[in-house]
Amino acid sequence: MKAFEIKANGKIFDYRVSASLDLGDVKKFFLEKGCFVKKIWEEKRHVVGILEKENKEYFLKLAPTEGISETTQIDYKWNSEFNRLVDETSNFCVPKNLESGFYKENLFYILEEFFDGQLLAKRPKPGLRNTEYKKYINQIIDFSELIQNLRIHPLSEKDNENYAEWFLEKTEVDSADDHRR
Repeated sequence: MKAFEIKANGKIFDYRVSASLDLGDVKKFFLEKGCFVKKIWEEKRHVVGILEKENKEYFLKLAPTEGISETTQIDYKWNSEFNRLVDETSNFCVPKNLESGFYKENLFYILEEFFDGQLLAKRPKPGLRNTEYKKYINQIIDFSELIQNLRIHPLSEKDNENYAEWFLEKTEVDSADDHRR
């Protein structure tokens, strides 16, 4: 497989390719599941929103394509594994999953804990270095080390294969392409 491709249901998808969904239909779907849609919008790769269920706010992450659906399922598994392995008293956390399922049979969604806060640092303008990250470098390193030491169950089929071989395959030049991935 090429870089940015993922296999699902016997097909290969580019998980960067997004699509638009009918937000009115999405609202109706979640209303029927007992959720009040407070806000919903499209981001680059997901339909996202703030939903209320049983007097609590949750964050919606809905994949608009089958390729993105596969990576969103990995996100769900990651949240579950991280929360299973890392104590709640840790300085680091990821959202807890409330529920998941499929919209229109093949588009995976997650309803997860809602965090309301600011970005760690604003994105730098192209060509400029963002020095705000310097303030948080020790926390970034600590979080990276925590993740590195977790004993996570496989998140995808690729976790069970020879990862080094798979990575090298994705960096090879395809004869149909004239550039590296």
